[in-house]
Amino acid sequence: VNLSLGPDYPIEDNDVNPWTAVLDDLLADGNTLMTIAVGNEGDSDWDSGNARVQVPSDAVNALAVGASN
Repeated sequence: VNLSLGPDYPIEDNDVNPWTAVLDDLLADGNTLMTIAVGNEGDSDWDSGNARVQVPSDAVNALAVGASN
């Protein structure tokens, strides 16, 4: 399964977003591999901590996929 959408905001390391929690729960049995786009915020403000992967690509039971140029 491929998921290439999600909310456009970074999440703090200790927070769990509902998108991520639900997807992790659905994928926990290991019968499905989901690839999730990491988002396009790599050029965001580094000082504020916003240059990071986006929800739900921070899932434990999924494969996050990024892009570069």
